[in-house]
Amino acid sequence: MLRQIQHDTYWARHALTGVLSTIERDISASCKVRHLLAGPRLAGRCPQDILAEALRMLDLSEQDLADSLGLRVTAVHCVVSRREPMTSNVAVRLEQLWEVPGEWWLERQAACDLASAAARLAPGDSRDPVARYRGQLRPAREEVPSGPTAAVPKH
Repeated sequence: MLRQIQHDTYWARHALTGVLSTIERDISASCKVRHLLAGPRLAGRCPQDILAEALRMLDLSEQDLADSLGLRVTAVHCVVSRREPMTSNVAVRLEQLWEVPGEWWLERQAACDLASAAARLAPGDSRDPVARYRGQLRPAREEVPSGPTAAVPKH
């Protein structure tokens, strides 16, 4: 009987040690990620780049992150390699893992998307849908008839 109690105590202590080290590692990772995100060198960067930097800093593989998030490694790889945007699903899972709000990840994705669209549609670009109409458009402040007695302009 005493031997069984010693055996059970040993395994309970061993299991508790594993759980505590996992908790310490998760808390440490969460603090490191928040410290990384607060730094000025990541300002204006896309969330995929920030996620890749966090993986390098924590010495985690894409497989480790996928396992922690409960996702397939291909899904994580597509986000980290910038083939796919940061989705709300991934953002919420990162929030649960590292305590960084999902909105933070999505705001950065929106800013990155807007900057990318603006760069693609720069004035003078042949793909600019408004370029051919620029000289033909009237300024908005021209005299615009108003009220019931306003005269309708003739063309």
